[in-house]
Amino acid sequence: MKYLVIIFSLFLLLSGCIFSAETPVAKVPDKYFCEQDSDCIIAILGCCPCSSGGQSEAVNVKWLKEYDKTKEPCGIDLVCTQSYHCFPAEAVCNLGKCELNPIMGLEP
Repeated sequence: MKYLVIIFSLFLLLSGCIFSAETPVAKVPDKYFCEQDSDCIIAILGCCPCSSGGQSEAVNVKWLKEYDKTKEPCGIDLVCTQSYHCFPAEAVCNLGKCELNPIMGLEP
């Protein structure tokens, strides 16, 4: 009986029932989801351009097309700050998420 318990315990340990090496993966929102670099694009989602306080971000190309169809127009009373927030970068797919990859050596 003692050997049966030891064998069963080893089986559980080796089969991964006691400890699992897998870590849970967080779901990437559709806005940033990608499978390859061509799924991503650089976008400025607000009403202000880079030279006036707007910020660029890498988003999913399909998501951006839908966003452009439904976004609210910018009002005539819009006030943007005079500050530059964008930097030379490329949109890349990194572990299933669109991200900005800075291009070193280029000035904004």
